Formats: sequence, C-alpha cells, structure tokens
Amino acid sequence: MASKVRAEPYYAFELKKGDLRQCLTAIAQRANVFISADSRLIADKSCSGFTLRLSAEQALAKVVTEAGLRYQQVGEAHFVIQSDKISTGEPGAPTEIRLTFSLPDKHTALFTPLPDWQEATSQSSGITQSLKQTPQTVSLVDPRAFQSFSQTDLGEVLRASPGIYSTSNAITGNREFRARGNLLNPFLVDGQPFAESNFAVSELDAVYFDLFEINRGTNGIQQDNGVNSASVNLLPKPASDSRFLDLSAGYGELLSRRLSADLGGTLLAPSGLTGRLVMVDQKQQDAAEYSRNIRSGGYGRLTWQLSDATTLDFYHIEQHDKQQERSKIRPLLYADLSPYDGPLSTNFWPSWSGGAQRLAFSHLLLEHQLNLVWRVRLSLSKARQKSDILFQEFDSFPDRQSLSLSYWAYQQKLHYKADKSVLSLDGELELYSLPVSISLTASSTYSRSLQHLNEMDYQGQLVMQPGSFKVLNRDQPVPDSVLASYINDLRVKVDSIKLASLIRLSESTQISVSVRRNHSQYAADSSIFFGETDKDKSQYNNLYLGISQAIGDIQLYASYTDIVDFRSGYLSMLNIGLLPTRHISSELGMKADLWQRKGQFSLSAYQSRPQKFGLAPDLTYANQAGWEAEFRYQGQAVQVNMAYARRHSQQPMDNFSVQFPDTLYRANLAYALPWTRLNLALGAAIEGESRQHYLLRTFIDSNRVEVTQPASWRLNAYCTWQINGDSALTLSVKNVLDKGYFDGVDLVRGWAAYGAPRQVAITFDQHF
Repeated sequence: MASKVRAEPYYAFELKKGDLRQCLTAIAQRANVFISADSRLIADKSCSGFTLRLSAEQALAKVVTEAGLRYQQVGEAHFVIQSDKISTGEPGAPTEIRLTFSLPDKHTALFTPLPDWQEATSQSSGITQSLKQTPQTVSLVDPRAFQSFSQTDLGEVLRASPGIYSTSNAITGNREFRARGNLLNPFLVDGQPFAESNFAVSELDAVYFDLFEINRGTNGIQQDNGVNSASVNLLPKPASDSRFLDLSAGYGELLSRRLSADLGGTLLAPSGLTGRLVMVDQKQQDAAEYSRNIRSGGYGRLTWQLSDATTLDFYHIEQHDKQQERSKIRPLLYADLSPYDGPLSTNFWPSWSGGAQRLAFSHLLLEHQLNLVWRVRLSLSKARQKSDILFQEFDSFPDRQSLSLSYWAYQQKLHYKADKSVLSLDGELELYSLPVSISLTASSTYSRSLQHLNEMDYQGQLVMQPGSFKVLNRDQPVPDSVLASYINDLRVKVDSIKLASLIRLSESTQISVSVRRNHSQYAADSSIFFGETDKDKSQYNNLYLGISQAIGDIQLYASYTDIVDFRSGYLSMLNIGLLPTRHISSELGMKADLWQRKGQFSLSAYQSRPQKFGLAPDLTYANQAGWEAEFRYQGQAVQVNMAYARRHSQQPMDNFSVQFPDTLYRANLAYALPWTRLNLALGAAIEGESRQHYLLRTFIDSNRVEVTQPASWRLNAYCTWQINGDSALTLSVKNVLDKGYFDGVDLVRGWAAYGAPRQVAITFDQHF
C-alpha cells in the first residue's frame, strides 16, 4: 500500500454497492483526480459502497484494500491501481478515469464551466437524485456566467434564466417573478424559507452563492408549501480548505462603483475548521435620472469537521440596500399620450421618495454519519427582512390636456420573519431485493409578515413637460404628518412530516415517490376590519410521483403532483387575502447527452389544473399548459446556452388582469479567439418575450382598459481579456441596441418598470 494517507481535502462520497470500476469512477469524478487501472485487473472486483466524508486518497485506499489491491500515487492527483502480488505477465493498456468541468483547451479559463447534470444533484422529488435523473424540469444556474455581462443581482440572473418572467409591484417598487403563469414565491436558501415577494429579493447580490437551483413546475415536496410556478433554491458558496483571495472592481456609466472580495481557507488545520468570507459594496443608478442605489453586504461561513462522521456547519448572509430616490416605476400612458420607444431619461417620482431594506439569513447544520448508509441531519434556520419606503399613491391617470397627476403619500414598513427547524434521516435499504433510498423528514416552520402603513397628510401634483414628459416639479416638501395608520399582521405555522423514497427497479429505471403531510394554520389581523382576526387550520397531503427511464444517453421521465398552496394570496396596502388552492399537474419530458456529453438537450411538456380547497372562494388561477426546451453545449472554444418556453392558458375570470407572454426565449453564446496572441473571449446574450395583453382598471369607474405591450428583445455583450492565469479584464455592454422595454408591469394599477438604457461597464478581477 501507499504510505501515509492524507487528511486534506475532504469530500462527501456516496458510493453505491456495485463493481469496483463504478466506485473508482465515482471517486475520480467527485475529487477530480486521475485513476489509472488495468481493465483486466479490476474486471471481477466489487465494492460494498459507503457514504462518508473522506479525502480522495482515504476513499481510494478504502475501496482498493477491500478488493485486495493496492495503489501508487504518481504526481499530485494521479493514482495507479496495482495488484497486491507481483505481476509476471505483460500489463495491458490502462483504463484512465477522470471527470472535470474544465475544457481540454487553453482558452477554457475564459468560460464559466456549465454544471454537469449527471454529477449535480437536486431534491425536488423529495430525495437526492442527479439532475438528469430527476423527473422534473430543473435548471442549475451558475451566477458567475452572468458576471461577464455585469449582471450581478438575483433579479438580473433570474430575468435571463429559462422560463422566468418578471413583473413589478407599484407599491413596493420591487420586481416579482413568475414561471408558467404564476407567482414565484417564496425564495429558499438551502431549502429553507428566506423571503417573500413583498421584499426586493431581486436586489439580493449573487456574489454570495455558488448555484441557483430553479425547479420549474408544480411542487410541494421540497418546500413546506405547495407552489404552482417554480421554486428558486439559492445554494451559498461552501467553505474552502484551500487558501485563496479573489478581488473584483467594476465601474461604468450607471455603475458608480462595485467592489467585492471572496476569500477562504483552513482556519485551524488540525481541527478541520474551514471558512469563507464574501463582501460586496456597490453604488449605481437605474433607468432614470437622479436615482442612487447603495448596497453593502456580506456572507460568512464556518465548517468544522468534528470527527470522521460528524460535521458542524454555520453561515450568515446579510445585506443592506438604500434607494435614495425611487425611480423605476412609471404609469403606463395608455391614453395614447406617448408611445414608448426607448428608455426614459427622467425620474418620474418626487425627490423625497425612496426606501431602505435589510435582508438577513442564518443557518446551522449538524450532520452525523450513523454507519455506511444511514445519516442524520439537524438544521435550524432564521430569516429576518425589514423594509421601509416612502412613496406616492396616485388617484387618477395622467390628464390629457394638463399632463398632470394628483397623488397622496404613504409610508410603509414591512417586517418578515421565518424560523424553521428540520430533523431528517436518510439511508438505503433493500426491499424485495431492490435497492431503495429513504428520506424521513420532520419540520416545523413559523413565519410572520407584519405591515405598518401610514397615510400621510399630504396632497401633491406632478406636472409633466409636453413631448418629453419630464416632471417639472420633483422637488416638493417631504410629507411628515400622519393622517391615519393601518396594520396588517399575517402569521403562518406549518408542521410537516415527509417520507420520500427512490426505488431502483434496474440500473436504468428509477421511481420517485414522496408524500408530505402538512398541519397548517394561519391567523390574519387587519385594522381595516376593525381588529377582527381571521383564523384557519387545515391538514392535507402533498403528493409527488415520478418515473425516470434511461435509454442510452437519453433519459425519459414522467411526473404527477397533487399539492395544496395553503399560503396563496397577498398582503396589500389595506388588506390581507389568503386563497388556499389545490393544484393537480403532470409533466412529460426527456433529457439527452449529445456529442460525448459536450451537449445537453431537454424537452418537457406540462399541464396544471387548479381546484377549490376547503372553503376558499372561487378559483383565481387559470388552467396552464405548455412546453419548454433547453440546449447547452460546451466545446473547446465555444459555449452555447439556449432556452425556449411556450405557454398556453385558459382564463377562468372575465376580469383577469393580464395575459402573460406566450413565449419566452433566452440565448447565450461565448467564443474564445484562438487566432489572437491575447487570451480573448467574446460573449453575447439575447432575451425576449412575445406580445402581452393587459386589462387594467381605471380610477373613474369599474371599466377596464386594454393595453398591449409589443414583443421585445435585448442584446447584451462582453469581451474578456485573460491577462494571465490570475488576472482578467472584462468590458460589458448591456442593452447594446438601446432597446426600449418593460422590466415588468404591475398587474393591478397599470404601472410599468422600464428597463435600463444601454450602459457600458468595465470590471477587473484578480485572484491570489
């Protein structure tokens, strides 16, 4: 045997029982090392499998010793399997096993590697499966792929992601996101509730996260509550046992500054304590003049390997945002006052309008390996969000002749908290000679949304200049006197037990069965109802059933879900509405590897039907159906990512406010320039939506006015110069053609968030 077994770095190995070749391949893939072996030497050897956190050499020593073999290390990451006896014959050609996310080309460093769906995992079915085997549409998005385009916010990344569309909230000024026609809510961090749609989650910086897991479709297994659109699970960057420091500095037309630092390494080598720290500071202007948005945030993580079987992990994310002048939301001038054909260059809001927000999330995880196949986990999470904004509420649409608007002023304070505790037991057993993975989880979640709304003793009027519609009287006195106050208080508690199983009928066929039993209760207080409390309790099951069949490089799947969206509803200015709804959905799809796994193609079709639940009023959801396709390719000098989503719906109500875009398309292309002496790469991205139709209410009567938003598309581009192995300079251009478009439309009040004009930014990255 080789001499001393190294203790660093550690990896979480989950080796299944099988032949030795499979176990060696899994070790090589997980630890990114070379393992060479004579194919005849390992042909009849087996591996009992294990689930442990070990170094690559420890894992290799464990499996080869069990097989009666030995290994020899050649170089830093190359191991050769040898017989324990002296060989007398001529050795055959070795079989080399390796998986890495890097391309075999000198220009590889210019690209952000695409996640491999055979290695990356998801728990959207209730239990851990590879992305390719998961019987649902799941996309893994690497935020680093968008940094080259100077897209660093969660909102910018989601807007450019497959199947996601953004709308806006005229009250809070926040972007909201929808998938397959319905609101995307809540947002998750490591599967735990983080924030709801009333907060500017879109402003959360992407620098803290390693990957975004976007699970499109109906699901009530991964999270406490059912969702009929998509769930976004944010996966923070892991602690690192290798010392490094990454610095980044950016400057542009609307970007006054952006500074970020990412550092990690071992803190106490003998104790196995590793850490990571990320910090960001940013000041920028948005689509309108005078706006100033300031951000500061940080993320810290500590992982402590208490023993070979026990790990303790803690991290905290906190970000503060201040919008010194509100600017993005403007009324849709659908009275034919002004056809919108380009980004506006004026701030429509009074100079005193603005807001501040604080987002915080903490997570503690204790994990213990009971034996080779069973593991227990205890996690505690705590989310806290606060928002304070001063804004105006208009009581009319723009007057045709005077080009004026009268309005009131409101001050809104929002507080959100979510506490969750989870205890889970995961393992594997045999059922009628079939290997079955089991996950049993008990969880308890408590969340509270508290809204304080002050109606200010204030009446104002904005007057716009003809032609440019520039606001002439922005500098008005700040409202400081409160006329009336209102409070909305919504409290929700969900206790649940989840049983999930993965049955392997064969090496190519898997069945996922998961059921979640929820005991939910809510209490809603609203001062507009004279202090009355609305309460409800309910017990229900969320069911998920999926089957996945591999045929060569093609994975076929089908899934069925029956879930309850218990928290469906809204927290508006003066009211709380809860409309629990049941959704029954099905999905069929395929996932295929192309060109020796350089290309990936997925195609899915879905349908969803809402049904009344309990004593809820009439349905407010439409029947949904559609299909989605995604293609990714990564070659020696080219990287391509394309997505297309087509949706159909049947409106259940005559006054349904909006018809979402029928078609969404996204495309990204990156190309290295091998003929130049400089390591240069060019990238381009296109995103667009089909025509949309709105039915928006008027302030005068109950009639609705129809508005049509034309189809739109945008082009973003970048050029990266890899100065050396540790330094890079990137020039990015957003909205290259200076297209006019809506970044979202408020579905109730008829206000639009206009997208930013063309802007250029330059970013320097340095690795130490």
